[in-house]
Amino acid sequence: MEARRHGVERETLVIDAKLEILRSQQQQLAALLASVTSQCDGLLQRRRFLHASLIPLNFLPNELLCAIFNLVMDTSPPPPLDALVDIVPMRLSQISSRFRSIALAMPNLWRRLVIHTSDTHDNGPRRITNAYMSRLGHIHKHPVDAFYYNNSAAKLDTEPSRLLILIRLPPVSSLTIDAAPSAILDLASHISLGLITGLRALSSLTLSMRGASIAGLSDLGRRIGYHRTRAAPPVAQDLLLHLTRLELKDVPLSIIPATPLPRLQEVTIEFTCIFDTVRTGSNEQIPATYTSNHELARFFRCAPNIKRLAFLDAGPFFVKPLNPDLNAEEFWADPAAWRADPAEVPAVPLNELRELEYTSTHGPAFFHFLSFFPSPALEELRLGIIDAHRSNAHPPRGPRRLVRDNMLPENMDDVLSSITLPSLRTVRAEATTGDDWKHVFNRILVPALETLVIENTNFSQPEKCNHQSTGACLACTTPFASLMRVENIFRDPRLVTLRRLELAGVDVEPEVAENWIGYVPALKELVCDYTQGALHIMNALAPRGALVPCPGLQRIELWGCNDFFIGNTLKLTVDTRLKASGRPGAATMINGRKVKMLKRVERAGGAKPIGKIESIKVGACKMVSEADAKALEEMGVEVDWTAPDSDDMVL
Repeated sequence: MEARRHGVERETLVIDAKLEILRSQQQQLAALLASVTSQCDGLLQRRRFLHASLIPLNFLPNELLCAIFNLVMDTSPPPPLDALVDIVPMRLSQISSRFRSIALAMPNLWRRLVIHTSDTHDNGPRRITNAYMSRLGHIHKHPVDAFYYNNSAAKLDTEPSRLLILIRLPPVSSLTIDAAPSAILDLASHISLGLITGLRALSSLTLSMRGASIAGLSDLGRRIGYHRTRAAPPVAQDLLLHLTRLELKDVPLSIIPATPLPRLQEVTIEFTCIFDTVRTGSNEQIPATYTSNHELARFFRCAPNIKRLAFLDAGPFFVKPLNPDLNAEEFWADPAAWRADPAEVPAVPLNELRELEYTSTHGPAFFHFLSFFPSPALEELRLGIIDAHRSNAHPPRGPRRLVRDNMLPENMDDVLSSITLPSLRTVRAEATTGDDWKHVFNRILVPALETLVIENTNFSQPEKCNHQSTGACLACTTPFASLMRVENIFRDPRLVTLRRLELAGVDVEPEVAENWIGYVPALKELVCDYTQGALHIMNALAPRGALVPCPGLQRIELWGCNDFFIGNTLKLTVDTRLKASGRPGAATMINGRKVKMLKRVERAGGAKPIGKIESIKVGACKMVSEADAKALEEMGVEVDWTAPDSDDMVL
C-alpha cells in the first residue's frame, strides 16, 4: 500500500510539471495570436482606408461635405406636405457616425420636423429627431420648411417635453400642430410672452384641436382672453410678418395675437360644432363656436391684405354695433381698442379680398358682414345658407341668431339701402328653400356677375336632415326648392353680364322659367342638374317670331332631368339658331348689290349676333333616348349622351 502511494505521488508530480509546461506554451501562443490578430486588424483597417480613399467623398473635410449637402438640398424639391418622416437626416444618420454628426449639425437638412408623442421620450422610434431637437437651443440660423407636431396622447399634457419643444422650435416656414386643448393653450401663451422665436420666418400656420367640445372651447377662449387684457405683456410687432397662410380648425381666432400680418393672404376658419348653442349670462342663445365681430375687426385690421377668406361653419356673431362716423385710424391708434371690449366699432374694409367662402349663414348675417367689412374687390363668392325655417318644437339646423338687433345704423338698416359688389364675377349659393336665396341677395347689387350657381343641398343629401316629424321643416318634406323669380331674389334683376347659369335640385315653374330667360340675354352656358322643370326652361328658349332669347347661348347641359325630352320645341330652337347664325349681317353685298336686313328683324335682334348651339350634354334623363340624341347630331349639334342608370332617382 505504501509503495502504491509513492507511485501515485511521483506520477502526479510528473503530470503537474507537464501541465506547467503546456500552460506556458498556451500563454505564449495566446500572446502570439493576439499579436497576429492585432496585426490583421491593422492591415484590414489599412486596406479599408486605402479602398475608401478611392472615393473622394470619404476623405473630404466636413466643411466641404456640408457645402455639397447644402447645394444638393437647395436644388432638390421640398418634401410633400403629407410626408411625416424626416427622410434625409434619417438616412444620413444610418450611413456612419460621421454622417450622423453632420446631419445633427446642419439645419438645412431638416426641412420638415415631425414630432409625435413617442419622439418626446427616450424610447422613441426616431431618436435622431429627438437628438436634433435637444441640440437646437435658441441658436438656429436656417429655417425649416415644415414642422409637424402631433400630440395624440393625453399623458403628454402634463409633461415638460411639450414646452421644451415649443421653446426650442427652430425658425420654420410651415407649422402644423394637431394637439389637445392644453397644447393649443401653451402655444397661445408662449406666443404672447414672446418665448417662441422660431415663428419669425413662419409663412404657413395650421392649428387643429383634437376632441373639440363646447366646454373645451369655452374654457380655451376664457383662458386666451387673458392675453387681451391690459395686464398682459405687449406682443412683439415683428412676430408673424412673413405669415401668408392661416388655417384654424376648432381653434378660436383669439389665439392669434394682435400683431401686424402684412403678408397674410389666405385664411380658413372651421368649426365642427356650429349647430350647438349656448346661453350667455343674459340668457341669450348664441352660437357656441362664434367669433364676435369686434374680434374679427381686430384681426382684419392686422391683416389688411387677405385675398382668400373661408368661414366653414365659423362665421362671426355680430354683437357690437357699427358706427360709420368713427375715424378708423384714430380708433385703432388707441392701444385700448385692441384689448378692451369696445361699445361700437368702425368698418374695416377688405380692399384686397378676392374670394370668400361663407357657410352656415343667412341673409342678415351676410349683409352685416359686407357692412362691417366692405369688400369692393370681391370676385368669387360661395355661400352656404342655413335653413331659414324656425320651429319652436324642434331645434333649427344651425344657430337661431347670428346677429343681435340694431347692429347697423338707421341709414344702413333701411330696407331701401343696398351694397354694391362691382367686381363680383362668380356666385355659388347653396340653400334648402327659395326664401333663403331671396333674403341673401335682395339688398346686394352685382352688376358684373358672370357665373351663377344655385344649388339645393337638401336634394342631394336629404338624409342629413333631423326634422322628419310632420311640419318640423318644410325643406325636409319637399326634395326640390322652388326657384323664385329673378326680381324676388336680386335687387337689380338685370343680369346682363351673366354668361353661365347652373341650377341644381330646384323646381322651376313655367312663368319662372320665362322670367329667368328674359333677364339673362348674354347667357352662353346653361346647366340643369336634377332640375324639375327643365323642360319649361327649354321651352322658354324657343324663338318667338324674330325674337331669339339668349342669342349667344352655345352649350346646354342636362343631368338627371327626368321631365325633359327632346321634342319639337328644342329642335326648333336648335334649327332657328343654326339658320340665324349663317344669316347675313345688317348690310352686305350679294351679286354686287347691297342688301339690308328688314327693320323688323333688326329691331328684334337688338343688333346682337345670334350664334348656334354648339353642344348639348344629356345624362341620366329617363325620357331621352339614344335615337333622340342622334337626331340632334344630324342637325349639326355635338351631343354627349349618357344612358340613365337603374339606380337613378325616379321623380
